[in-house]
Amino acid sequence: MKKIIASVLTVTALSLSSASEAAVITFDELAFPGANGTPEQTFATLVLGDYRFTALQANTPFVVRAQGDANNADPDGATLGIRTSGSFPGFTFSRIDGSAFDFTGLQATHLNNALTDSGNGGTLDIFFDGVVGFQSKYNTTPGFQTYNFSGTGVRTVRITSNNFFQIDNLTVTAGAVPEPASWMLMLAGFAAIGGALRLRGSRTALPRPIV
Repeated sequence: MKKIIASVLTVTALSLSSASEAAVITFDELAFPGANGTPEQTFATLVLGDYRFTALQANTPFVVRAQGDANNADPDGATLGIRTSGSFPGFTFSRIDGSAFDFTGLQATHLNNALTDSGNGGTLDIFFDGVVGFQSKYNTTPGFQTYNFSGTGVRTVRITSNNFFQIDNLTVTAGAVPEPASWMLMLAGFAAIGGALRLRGSRTALPRPIV
């Protein structure tokens, strides 16, 4: 009996631990050398690791600046910028396999805001599966501003602003909800415990022979 319970607990622990893989998306793999005047690189969509990023307007793709560009708020790496227009739809990102994840933090600032020069302020709106989950503002302070929130078990995140903006260091946790296979393993284990308890109960409930 003890062995069965220990096995179930082990399976449960492994399932839950494998379902929590915290990571920070830095965009540094997009970095390229250059200085002020080096042409920006633009993308309509990006795949970074297990996540896909999609700009929501064809005329406002993602912008990645050279490392030596004064408006790159991460001069040692890269940021993901976007120029908003119209109703400022922004962009979305989600896991490639469509699974749920937690999104709990990022850094943001104006697209023309660097470490020493301020840009314009703006709003920051984050939607979790189509519902507004976080709203704030970034000001004209030079460099990034850090935001933390609780986007748990989401499948699609949309980020938008009423102004041009750049982001970096997105904190995500993959597998926030155990996969179906993990649930099946845990349920099978608990069923085994239940069966063992019933069997043990039926044995102890047998009447004693009359001497």
